[in-house]
Amino acid sequence: MADKQTVIGSDTQITGEVRSEGGLEVRGRIEGKISVAETLTIANGAIIQADLDGRVVEISGAVVGSITASEVVRLHDKARVVGDIAAPRVGIASGAQYRGRVEMGDVDVAQRAAKGAAAAKAPAKAAARAAEPAAAAARAPAPRVASVPARRADAPAPAWARKKAKRR
Repeated sequence: MADKQTVIGSDTQITGEVRSEGGLEVRGRIEGKISVAETLTIANGAIIQADLDGRVVEISGAVVGSITASEVVRLHDKARVVGDIAAPRVGIASGAQYRGRVEMGDVDVAQRAAKGAAAAKAPAKAAARAAEPAAAAARAPAPRVASVPARRADAPAPAWARKKAKRR
């Protein structure tokens, strides 16, 4: 395919919304929202804090935010992702790190956009989700241990112990 491919270099930092009618490869940093008509590639070393939307989304870098694809999302072995994924097909390579929910099947982009306000809070929710197990453990009461009074040395053995001794 002779699709147009735009490359955002490793020394580039963008805050805001990025849109492309062709493909996009990100090697730098982006905060905000990324919407691509074709293939969105997040290269190894890229750091993204944004909601991603594209036909095909390939991730090798770090992403915090929700990911929506009309065809497929692929997390390569170096990928680090925190956020929800919605796509008909999702591939997660061995070595990739992922935390979030996966919604597979037909993805209605308009419906996902309506949920955008909730998805915009995904980075904060993801950080809170990561802290939940430790917080729950701190709130949990200590396990109760039944205390058994110590037996005096000169006290006779309990009846059940004497019966077992007689049987032997």
